[in-house]
Order: sequence, then structure tokens, then C-alpha cells
Amino acid sequence: MQLTSLLPLLLLLLFPFGQLATIPFPRPEVHIYWHDILIMLTLIFNYRLLRNLSIKHRYFSGFIAFSIFSLVLSLSVLSQTEVVIGSLYLLRWIAYTLLLLLLIHIKDSWFHDRFSTYITVSIVISLILCFGQYIFFPSFEPLFASGWDRHAFRLAGPWLDANFTGLLLVFFFFWSLDKALETPNQRDKQFLYSFLTLSTFAALLLTYSRSSYLAFLVALFVY
Repeated sequence: MQLTSLLPLLLLLLFPFGQLATIPFPRPEVHIYWHDILIMLTLIFNYRLLRNLSIKHRYFSGFIAFSIFSLVLSLSVLSQTEVVIGSLYLLRWIAYTLLLLLLIHIKDSWFHDRFSTYITVSIVISLILCFGQYIFFPSFEPLFASGWDRHAFRLAGPWLDANFTGLLLVFFFFWSLDKALETPNQRDKQFLYSFLTLSTFAALLLTYSRSSYLAFLVALFVY
């Protein structure tokens, strides 16, 4: 086991907590999460691999250059503070993109042997928190003053957004369905993934998100 392979797996366990993993920050318009810190550590410890990937995927540099150019132009209409805060979105996009490339190119067998298990645990934690929110905190009215949508009697999960949560559930559904169909001779695993498939579908219905329903139908047609 290497730290470079362990950190991405720990990220899967932290991801389900969504907005609950927010780090308090003096400026309310700046949102930093614990998974942001974990992603940066993952990228730092995998620096050598990322250095080689940056040569193979140069097309990302075009988008980054265009984004920086637009930030510079925005100085004519926005304050320096606003531009700096806006640039944090670009930094997060770069970090997330590098993380995706990193996950694709990690060749450590220890990592690949456990990746599926950690995703399963991540989905289970997500579903527990999602259904817990729907049962014990069905309305976000108390959070409306802080800028969140009300989402009355909708499943929005720890991400506090029914549409975003719905799209995640669509991914969860098809990943679990695919796993259930892959293990016809392993009844314990087939039962687990079939249960996750039905649970994610039930959770998806409770989001009442039309965009997520549409995404589900399109994904179902492709699948």
C-alpha cells in the first residue's frame, strides 16, 4: 500500500458528506471543503505521474489559458477581490480534472483491487445520508436565509441540492446495475448490488428533479 494510492480511496469515503464537509472560512462567499484538501494532497503526492500526464493532455491548457484571459478582462468590470474569488473556481476545475486523469492512469494493483469496494461503501454512505435527510430534515426552509433553495419534501442529500444529488444517483444506479448483472453466480454480491440499484432508484424518484429524470431516461436508452 502506498499513500499515493490510498488518498484517492479515502476521497471516495469523504465525498458522500457533501456540504457537511465544509471548512469554516472568514469570507462567507468562499467555500472550501475537506475533500479539496484531500485532492490537493493526492495531486502533490502523485506529482511525478502528473508531470508525465501534462505532456499527453495538452488540450486542457487551451481551456485554462482562455479562462485566465477572461479573468484578466473581468478586472475592468469587477474588483480584484471578486476576480480572485472567481479564480478559485478555475483552480478547483484544474484540480478536479487532474484528479480524473490521475485515476485513469494509476496502475497500482492494490488500488484497483479495492477501488470497486470503496465505491460501494461510498454509495452506501450516500444513500444513508440521503434517506436520513429526507426523513429527519425534509425541508430546507431554515437554510433559505443562507442562500440555499427550500427543497421542501425533496431528497437533496448532504449536497443540499436535489438536482445535483439526482444526477449522482443516476450514476450510482447504473454502476450498481452493471455490478449486479456482472455477478450472476455470486448471490451475496448480486443481492447487495440489486438492493443498491433499487435503493438508488427510490432515492432518485424522491428528488422530484426533472433534469435528473431526463438524465436517467437518456442513460437508460444508451445503456
